[in-house]
Amino acid sequence: MELLLLALGSLVLADVPNGDDILLRVFLNEVDKGDFFLLMTPDSDLLFSEEQFQQFGLQLKGRIVKVRQKECVSLRSLEPMVQYEIEKGSILRITAEPQVFYKSFVDLSQRETKTILQTRDTAAFLNYSLRYSGTDSVSVWNVPGELALSKAGSLAITGFSLTKEHKELRFVRLTSQITWDDVKRNNRLTLGDFSAFSGTLGGVGTLGGISFSRNYSATPHFIKTPGFDFEGLLATSSEVQIYLNRQLIKTMNLGPGQFQFANLQSSTGSGEVMVVIKDAFGREQVLLLPFYLSSSLLKPGLHDFSYNAGWIRQNLGKASFDYRDPAFAGFHQYGFSSAFTAGFRAEADSNTINFGPTATFLIFNAGEISASGAYSRQAGKKGFGASLTYKFFGRKWGAHASIQTTSPEYANLSSDGERNSVRLRELAGFSFYPRSLGSFSFTLSRTTKYDSPESREFSVSFSRPLGRTASIVVSANRNREFRVTHEFFAGVNFFFDGNRSANIQYRHQNGRDRITGMISQNAPRGPGIGYRVSAEAEPRGDPGAIMNFQHKSTYGISSFDYQVQEGVDTYTLGYSGSISFINRSFHLSRPITDSFALVQVGNIKNVDVYYASEKIGSTRSNGELIVPEMVSYFENPVSIDEKDIPVNYTITELQEVVSPPLRGGSIMKFDVQRLQGFEGRLFFLDGAIKRPAEFAAFSLQVEGAIRQFTVGKGGQFYLENLTPGKYAADLVLEGQKCSLEVVIPDREDIIVDLEDYFCGQ
Repeated sequence: MELLLLALGSLVLADVPNGDDILLRVFLNEVDKGDFFLLMTPDSDLLFSEEQFQQFGLQLKGRIVKVRQKECVSLRSLEPMVQYEIEKGSILRITAEPQVFYKSFVDLSQRETKTILQTRDTAAFLNYSLRYSGTDSVSVWNVPGELALSKAGSLAITGFSLTKEHKELRFVRLTSQITWDDVKRNNRLTLGDFSAFSGTLGGVGTLGGISFSRNYSATPHFIKTPGFDFEGLLATSSEVQIYLNRQLIKTMNLGPGQFQFANLQSSTGSGEVMVVIKDAFGREQVLLLPFYLSSSLLKPGLHDFSYNAGWIRQNLGKASFDYRDPAFAGFHQYGFSSAFTAGFRAEADSNTINFGPTATFLIFNAGEISASGAYSRQAGKKGFGASLTYKFFGRKWGAHASIQTTSPEYANLSSDGERNSVRLRELAGFSFYPRSLGSFSFTLSRTTKYDSPESREFSVSFSRPLGRTASIVVSANRNREFRVTHEFFAGVNFFFDGNRSANIQYRHQNGRDRITGMISQNAPRGPGIGYRVSAEAEPRGDPGAIMNFQHKSTYGISSFDYQVQEGVDTYTLGYSGSISFINRSFHLSRPITDSFALVQVGNIKNVDVYYASEKIGSTRSNGELIVPEMVSYFENPVSIDEKDIPVNYTITELQEVVSPPLRGGSIMKFDVQRLQGFEGRLFFLDGAIKRPAEFAAFSLQVEGAIRQFTVGKGGQFYLENLTPGKYAADLVLEGQKCSLEVVIPDREDIIVDLEDYFCGQ
């Protein structure tokens, strides 16, 4: 169509007789474009200069004519796609078909731009935990830890555990790895220990070796899954409102012509977009557009992959260097279209080969299907496997079903040489969630085996809020394999202010009845306390109780756990924290969960620091605080409380947003400046005579720069905003010059009186 439109109106240069100049007010599809001086030919054609014509945003080229040595566009040559008429001799109304305008493109995935501090600071940390557990007969000391170093975007990290039990001291290395993230290309390279998984029908395990994978988490705002695109035509300038599932998300004014909205993102599943168009005449048009989005699909042209090779690690957590046969596991997927993604997966070791295709596709707006097949060979025996899954997530109901079958000799890296026992596994579920009634779900599954009875399981659950402060959950389960078992559960949850909650539960399982009650308070993200106390009772058993207490300080977390189960008392004492190194200094804090930041507020102490609007702590005596709960690569907002800044300080920003590297550290410096004045007097000495250095030129060296002053009457001088220390100065008056040293004391006064300074003998 666009090629056809561009072809309308031949590009022919032709000389025409000089026309008449005419001033017209131009309206294009009812949009006032302003006044134009145009040329009107003897046959009433109107000619626009090329510069004037470009202002209309039309794809049509039109016929080019030459008038007065100037190239112009013939308006008549654009017919029939463009019509025009002159009203009252001064108004030109042009009506163009919507298709001839350039398309308006709006990317709905674009976010509001923020100033984000992306850092690659050199940092290191040691997470540690001291735990002592004991019963009447056994006591255990355990010291788990984690040591990490981040530099220039790369990470080296290792975990370890030191345990003492029955006078036996055992040290075990956990996982160790070096990771490089290429943020621009979304790639990750890992050397060391890592989890390897090839996908459905594959095995999973820990390898020690090399891993190369696509890592979209390093750019969290990069959208790898297809969004919803829609387009339309506007005859006039219009106001366009976009509603996502009945919620207004965007309003804008668009000119006439084609429009396209792209990359609308929503939660996984079905949804509806409502587009309300109000044109220049006040007429309203409503478009209802259903869609379905999947988190398993890739945008067209995108790749997702993971290739892993190394040696299979065994007895993780028990042995430090227990590796066996070399192995490979990996997958690769490619987005062929917004509704179809396909690829392959493979894994192998010295005794096993397993590989096959994978695919995911949408069934229009009715859900998605994922399928995979596999061929295996282990110890010379061939096997086959297949899997098919259907999912639909709607706004009021959802359904899922899957079937997986494997042959008797099917094997993967997790098989360990054992014969496969599962012949067929089937599962189907349905859920619906009307707002007025609550949420209901039903699940039915059956597993058929080669060498044992089949098992069947049916479960049903119901949940519903009870106002704003309570909810109820009820579930029932029936399982049949060697025998029939039943389970029933009912619970009521209560929510209070201050992260406090309580619940009471009843459970019937295998002929046993239990009633449990619990009250808890979640510990805040920053300093504070949290606890959980629960008790349970059985008609034919001993009562039980569990108590957990946690205290979070700026420097660490103290915990105490106590429980009574079946007459056995167990207690655990613990303390955990972190020692971090950043900005050439060491810091103590709570354990670093992912990444961390060093917040600096000059040297002002007791300034409250907030992370994601929650108080995380207060600056120490040196104006610094470690925030140990940062999320790698994401936007982490950190702010300070202005009321904690003394009146003699100024600050430019109260909030900063930082994106730290993987398990790394960031320096966040809030620029504060102390407002402080320094007053003193300068004198020249001539023997015993002390003469004020009135109106002398006074210069001071400050951080490599020269500040110039003029001494006032009586030899008085005034300086401001200098850090404590010694400053070289020069004094010049009537050809007399001397050098001196000005000392700025470390005091908090807004105005500081300095000593008198003397030059000469």
